[in-house]
Amino acid sequence: MVMVVGGILTRIIAGTCAIFERDIKKVVAFSTIRQLGVMVYSIGFGLVLFRLFHLFIHALFKALLFLCAGELIHCIGGYQDFRVYGGLSSYFPFTTAILGGSLLRMAGFVFFSGFYSKDQI
Repeated sequence: MVMVVGGILTRIIAGTCAIFERDIKKVVAFSTIRQLGVMVYSIGFGLVLFRLFHLFIHALFKALLFLCAGELIHCIGGYQDFRVYGGLSSYFPFTTAILGGSLLRMAGFVFFSGFYSKDQI
């Protein structure tokens, strides 16, 4: 029961912090912490194998997000405030496609890997 409550509190606090953050790397990091909360309360419910599957799937698409965010920060000149990032899809079409696909996986869009791992939990 402690793990379930701890995981839910971790999700709530990390999600709230991510909403009010403007730094793109911090937003990605807070969403990772939020998913760790999901994994903790899934262990509390006894879903150990599903948690492991979600850990592997999450690591794959989160690594893509961090790489795309790092490339955009590097190409823009070090700005990490994502409010400056408007209109970059025409300059970085490949990065935008990878970033969009990774975001769809993270959101749990139907028939993507995130859908299967989050739906099981």
